[in-house]
This record gives sequence, C-alpha cells and structure tokens, in this order.
Amino acid sequence: MYGVYFSHGIWYNEYNNSKQKGEAKMKDVVTTAVHPLLLGCGWTSIAVSWRFFAEYKAMSTLLDRKRTLLSHLSLFSSFRLLPPSDSDEFIIISLERLADELEDIAPMIVPCNKFYREFVKRNISRLESRFIVRSPERVCNVTPSVQNTAKD
Repeated sequence: MYGVYFSHGIWYNEYNNSKQKGEAKMKDVVTTAVHPLLLGCGWTSIAVSWRFFAEYKAMSTLLDRKRTLLSHLSLFSSFRLLPPSDSDEFIIISLERLADELEDIAPMIVPCNKFYREFVKRNISRLESRFIVRSPERVCNVTPSVQNTAKD
C-alpha cells in the first residue's frame, strides 16, 4: 500500500517516489548502455540528437557521406564521415568499426533520411544482428521533415 510518510525531516509520497526512481533508472540505463548512430545529416537528425540529449542527457553521433552545414550545428552530437561510396558493404563495415569502438555500449542505428532508410531496409537482417535499429518516430517521436525527405 502506498502512502505519505515523514522520515528524517522529509515528507515522502511512496507512489510518486517509486515511479520517479523507475524513470530515473531507465534514463541511466539509456544514457550508459545505448549510443545513437544517426544516419544522414539533416533536420531530422538534428531534431533526434536534440531530443535524445534533452530526454536522456546522452550524446549521439551523426554519420553521413559528406559534411554539411548541419553537421556543424549540433551541440548534442559528434560527426563522423562515412565512405563516399554508395556501396552498402562499405557503409556496413564503417558502422561495424564504430560499434567496435563503443565496446560495452549498444549502438542504435536511426536512419534520418530517405537514402539511409532504404539502406536499412535492404540490409535489415545483417544490421539487426549487431545493432539496435529504430526509426526517428520510434526513438523520440520525431517525424522526418518535409524538407529533408524532399531533398534526399
């Protein structure tokens, strides 16, 4: 049974306190156990990196084949270049090397533009064996912007 009680000069509400502890533990797990790899550098990836930082206080990594103005704008993520090739194999090898650098942290791939969404669809079986694969909508309720999908 939950109730309000007084202990050591502090009033506690057991229901709220236990709920807040559970939410805090989940945020700690996400912050220390998962690292988002945002594929594609555009408005969607900036929004996801900001939302992920705001929610979990965790940095993310933006990955793209070229550096853009948006790759410099994010204060909540780092930027890594992928091979400038359209070959899926080169991209997968680069992602696997990055995952090896993360050691005990689970890499989570979030495709943030049309090219990388199609890349993930083509290679989903291989990617899911090594990575957590999520859409921007599922990670933090960010829908791809109209500008981003029209240009990519």
